[in-house]
Amino acid sequence: PFTTAAVLAVVLMIVYILFGGVWGAGILGTAKTILTAASLLAGGLLALRFFGGAGEMAAMLPRDPFFTFFVNTPGKDLSTLVSLLIGVLTGQLYLQAIMAARSLRASRTGTLLSAVIGPLIGLGGVFIGLYMRVQHPEITAVQALPLFIVRYLPAWLSGVVLATLFFAAIGTGAGLALGICTILNRDIYQRLCPRAGDKKVLAVSRILILALFGLSLAVVLVSGADAMILEWAYLSHGFRGVAAFLPMITALFLPGKIGGKAGTWAAILAPLVVLAWFVLQPWPVEPIFPGLLASLLILAVGRLAARKKAGAGSPFSLRERQ
Repeated sequence: PFTTAAVLAVVLMIVYILFGGVWGAGILGTAKTILTAASLLAGGLLALRFFGGAGEMAAMLPRDPFFTFFVNTPGKDLSTLVSLLIGVLTGQLYLQAIMAARSLRASRTGTLLSAVIGPLIGLGGVFIGLYMRVQHPEITAVQALPLFIVRYLPAWLSGVVLATLFFAAIGTGAGLALGICTILNRDIYQRLCPRAGDKKVLAVSRILILALFGLSLAVVLVSGADAMILEWAYLSHGFRGVAAFLPMITALFLPGKIGGKAGTWAAILAPLVVLAWFVLQPWPVEPIFPGLLASLLILAVGRLAARKKAGAGSPFSLRERQ
């Protein structure tokens, strides 16, 4: 049952984080990546074989919407693309994986490998999804991959892929929660309570993990089993992206040239603009674009204010004074 599955998933993620932490996430992430790439590539090639080749696949399905980048309106599709890009670039899960690598070389190698492997995994998933659309048009999108694994893969490979999906679900959810709790603990709690000892910091971290998963479970149960996974993913990428993308870019490439308050206000107000736009919809524009524009305007005002303050003050630059 859906409720039982959701509760079990949350319990497993909590246990995994409490006993594994970031190093456990890294170890499982490596195994998950290898198994996911191998299984989905094998499944995709098998689906292509079932079609009879790429030509037969193209003949069975209409070009629109199966072989075009713009399925909905161009604005909505571009919005999902932008949301994904800036969400990945600013995601705590991805950045934490890079920073926790054992060396700079390992970080670079892992990043480049993921850039190569990621599209291949996606292509295998696309072939599987298209085959299931032809064979089982009555199912929902979220059922396509598990049903293909159970019905069309050899028994031994089916077991490997199901185990991989299990690892992927637990590891991904745990990694996201770990990133969120790290932000709340290090960047908020430890700043408010700088004298807190290690035991207290660890206790707060565990409380945050339990609270976060409790809230997540409530959202999942309220949303129900028919909720679209990609819609939640794109929404989360959008909120995270408008809050962090432009402040992070300016911190990296314009260090010391924009005051810290401008970055703080951009991180606070831009997601609120996205939320207000999503609710009110004053114009037919995707909410992420007004959010990015609001962030850019706030940072631009911060840049002008910093230059004015630097010019009116001492001859030293803002960066030197900071």
